[in-house]
Amino acid sequence: MKKLLSTLLCLSAITGIIPLNSSAVSEPIYIENGADSWSETVISGDINDDGKLNIADAVIFQQCITNNYTTDDDSELDRAKLDINFDGFFDVFDITLMRQFVIHPETAPVQKWSIDTIKTDELENEGFSLSKYGEIFTTYADYQRAIEIFNAFGCKNLAEVLEKNQYDEQFFEENDLIIQPLTQERGNGIFYNITGIGKFNDVKIDDENISDVVLLGLCSEYKQDMGLYPITNTSMVAQVTIPKSQCSTDDVVSCLPSEFFEPDRTSYSYTSPDGEKELYITQQSFLFAGDINLYLKNPDGSFTYLTYLSTDDGCQPFSDKGEWSVDEEGNNVFSDGEYYSITWKQDGVVLDHLIDCNEWESAFVSFDGENIERDYYEK
Repeated sequence: MKKLLSTLLCLSAITGIIPLNSSAVSEPIYIENGADSWSETVISGDINDDGKLNIADAVIFQQCITNNYTTDDDSELDRAKLDINFDGFFDVFDITLMRQFVIHPETAPVQKWSIDTIKTDELENEGFSLSKYGEIFTTYADYQRAIEIFNAFGCKNLAEVLEKNQYDEQFFEENDLIIQPLTQERGNGIFYNITGIGKFNDVKIDDENISDVVLLGLCSEYKQDMGLYPITNTSMVAQVTIPKSQCSTDDVVSCLPSEFFEPDRTSYSYTSPDGEKELYITQQSFLFAGDINLYLKNPDGSFTYLTYLSTDDGCQPFSDKGEWSVDEEGNNVFSDGEYYSITWKQDGVVLDHLIDCNEWESAFVSFDGENIERDYYEK
């Protein structure tokens, strides 16, 4: 259900479908680990995301109301930032609040976010409901009881994560606490960023209309091609503090932290017959676009980008399936016999792969990335 809700809002957040520039060979790409803990504060009314609430936000807000302002990414998620009072609309009532917050910024509602990595086995206990659904705590007593349960199930690291913020009774008089488990497929550490927060009316889920849905959006944020990061399936837990004035416990779906949908990205490595070269291919396809990127993996673990390969909707031809053979010229060939083949030559490789239907691309790529020749044919 969460992914269906996410899809309504995240099309503009999808990255990686535009091929990288192949005009020059890149410098080696080093894949760094993320932090084990991450936190950020979001101020209602901070439309330009500069961490402050001031007259600049009020000017933008006024322009939005009069339809005299557009953003580079004019998505529904951007518009949700204008809904300061969380009633599902942006109107004169939000203008009134904006003016109040500009004069007294300390009165603006603040959402506090944090994410911590935890031991994987702590979320694998079948009797532990948080591993699937998450929780919303509205009272201090419920919060304390949850920590007792976490400890009882042997989830001591998770209990420590919740306790480190030292929530007290006064906190729960003004705020709700949302706890949501996350599983990050790739990378060591945390690679998430906040994409937005807002209330949406009349959302349709599984052919059922549900009103008053508050979405808290997270999206993967990798510095490099996501496919270059190792598959780790890292377990982590997100905590979101949201003022009670913004998140009504009477809503059908009160608050739903939602990891934004991102198309699956696969990656495969292919080692030359002499074991001295390793090609690394990442591929992704979504809707009417896709991309395949080709890298050379260096001995120190870094990657050098070589080029992109042509692709079309729904086509991800490369896999770990294949067999070795020798062609008429004596070159070693690794191929699955149906979707792709890699012919190893002394100075580079020839990659033949299916683009879509009957169209194929044959690309010669030298190991230094400076010589690239392409041809297209039907098979």
